[in-house]
Amino acid sequence: MKNFLGVALSVLFFAGSAMAEISVGPIVGYGFGTGKTNFMGGTDYEADQLGKTTKDKNLYYSAGQGIKLGLGAAYSIEGISFGLDMGYSMGLEGDLAKFKTYSAFDSTVYTSSTTMKTSYIFVSPTMQIEKNIMGITPFCGFGFTLALMPKSIMTSKNSDNDETVWELSHNVGIGKWGTVGIKYALISGLWIIGEIKAEELSFKASSGKITKCIQDTVDQLPDMTTRDKECEFRDDDTGDTPTDTTKPDIAHTFVTAANSISIRLGIIYSFKIPGAY
Repeated sequence: MKNFLGVALSVLFFAGSAMAEISVGPIVGYGFGTGKTNFMGGTDYEADQLGKTTKDKNLYYSAGQGIKLGLGAAYSIEGISFGLDMGYSMGLEGDLAKFKTYSAFDSTVYTSSTTMKTSYIFVSPTMQIEKNIMGITPFCGFGFTLALMPKSIMTSKNSDNDETVWELSHNVGIGKWGTVGIKYALISGLWIIGEIKAEELSFKASSGKITKCIQDTVDQLPDMTTRDKECEFRDDDTGDTPTDTTKPDIAHTFVTAANSISIRLGIIYSFKIPGAY
């Protein structure tokens, strides 16, 4: 950290005698979930009409999959830049569990599934190094991520039209990332950018609540107690269910992986700082 601060201060000190620029622009992409984990033992299970298992495999999930919408700003001097990448990660649904069997009486198919999608706001301080080579500018960078207000929606459904929806809140996520890419100048001051970004990130659950509960076509929420429909996740829970039904249940917290590899494209507008040359 001391070395990093030393470099940053040195760059800022010599800003008046070097080519300094400010750049801003939107960047969008898609993240492929990596480092997936088996969430609460979720499986993809199927059995035939005779009850014989035909499929039984673990399912793995990463909250990092989804659409990444961002806005970046950076201060650059002689191929080194310091900036801030801010945006929103819009999660896509991923399977946590799937189940399919047949009734022994009338061969009716019974299915159930549980899915989850996770979204969050991110703020990422960045450091980047670039070099112009024959009109194309390759670069690499690194930084860390603060994931703010991460929220997951977990939905369970079955073929009887029962449905339960959980809204899970998480603590602030802290992660790290690295990126490589290229810039190409369209006209003076206007660039297109393409990059691959690898990110390591995770969330710890803090609380959850049921927002929808339909069983036998009847809405169960009005008759549910606070303990039935809300939960607090703690590291030091005792496993005891609270006797007071007006208070949330207590359960041991869990970590949701949100690692990803993203492909991102953007447009950057840059301009020299007055007084720099």
